[in-house]
Amino acid sequence: MDSKRKVISVLSVLFALLITAAFAACSDSAVGTSGTENEESSSPVTTKEKTADSTIPGQDDENKTVSEMIDDMEILSNEDIKEIKALAYREYIESIDPERENELVSGRVTYVNVNGVEMKVMTRVVGLKPENGYPLYIVLHGGGQDPTGEMNESQWRGMVTRYANSAKNAPGIFVACRAVEDTYNCHSVDKSYMFYDRIIENAIAFMSADPDKCYLVGYSAGGDGVYQIAPRMSDRFAAACMTAGHPNGVSMVNLFNLPFILQVGELDTAYSRNTVTAQYSQILDKLEAENPGMYIHKTFIHSNKEHGVVGDNATSPQTVVSDISAWLASGGRTGAGGQEQANTHAAVLMNEYTRNPLPEKIIWDLSTRTPVLRGNDCFYWLSVDSRISSGTLTISIDKDANSVTVESSTLRKSSSTKVTVYLSEDMLDLFSDITFDFCGQKTTVTPEFSKELLRQTTKERGDENYQFIASFTFNTNGEVV
Repeated sequence: MDSKRKVISVLSVLFALLITAAFAACSDSAVGTSGTENEESSSPVTTKEKTADSTIPGQDDENKTVSEMIDDMEILSNEDIKEIKALAYREYIESIDPERENELVSGRVTYVNVNGVEMKVMTRVVGLKPENGYPLYIVLHGGGQDPTGEMNESQWRGMVTRYANSAKNAPGIFVACRAVEDTYNCHSVDKSYMFYDRIIENAIAFMSADPDKCYLVGYSAGGDGVYQIAPRMSDRFAAACMTAGHPNGVSMVNLFNLPFILQVGELDTAYSRNTVTAQYSQILDKLEAENPGMYIHKTFIHSNKEHGVVGDNATSPQTVVSDISAWLASGGRTGAGGQEQANTHAAVLMNEYTRNPLPEKIIWDLSTRTPVLRGNDCFYWLSVDSRISSGTLTISIDKDANSVTVESSTLRKSSSTKVTVYLSEDMLDLFSDITFDFCGQKTTVTPEFSKELLRQTTKERGDENYQFIASFTFNTNGEVV
């Protein structure tokens, strides 16, 4: 009997061991499948794909969407503000129509569609992505008034490689824009501006562009466009380069924070492009002298060069006029002003600059602003009703004094003319009262946080640096309203 019990006991142990081994084998199989899935999901993904799953485990095992997390979040510190801004940006990215990813594709001709209007573009991505993202270059072609559109089409097709092929292997996203109209001002017609916004927003969202390294460059009619666009959209760019264009009387006042490069051929006498470029260089000289450290600019008058052969994409130093004032004083005489060698590649020059999206001081000439059709009333951290199209506002912030000061205003005095100041934790202390000084008239403003404003400003420019959690509005009588 005892031996029978021993046999049964041994058999029981063996059976238990077999069951355990079988269970372990099943578990290993499951783990192996899970591991394979994880490896497949680790392939590179776009910003849009990274944010595709909006459900995040919350406390007490509750699952909350990003929107719910924003709505439920209490803002008690700057760390909270940064966290809720990150969530709002994620919410914005997830809301973008996925078809927009096809509007910019490297190596292809594509169409950017805004409000039912299309702009044709060619995109080329060069090099490996830098740590903070690719620089973005918006490139504008020559041409202009063109009844058939054939000249503009031909000029456009050469622009995507003009700077990308010669930028000394510097990484970047180059987007050549085909003008939406074949007029003399083809790049700055009212409906153009919304496309430049969309290109920047798409490049940030889908192509890992650095929002603080966006640049604008144009040749001939494209240079005309740069003259018009740069002062109106200074807040979107880190620098701009105008080559062989004509300003048509545009004001340079809004370039206070935007480095601007001017290039022209010494022999480019049509429409007096050569001498007008020198005159505009002097305008910027005067503005810079009055505002030391601002209105940064460089001017290159390419010696003995005509309109179509200016080396703004040259890989070697070019011969340029060394004393522009002396050259202009001579009436633009060839050889006057002396000569020197200079690096003049537009993309390389612009890439030296990085945008400060929240500058301490803004000068906004409202006669030089984007059209209503753009659908964006913003300029850096300011917003003014798009119907206001005259007057200049000079306004600054002082983080140490926690103040906003209107230094001067030539806007028409009215209780109905209103200016909104957007506020960020990087600008001022939003947990303390702010002193608002309107030309010596002082008021205290208590910031109020608004998640609705945060969502609105995130969507307005699709730029993490232009997300604002608070604001206040004043009229041009100096009253906070």
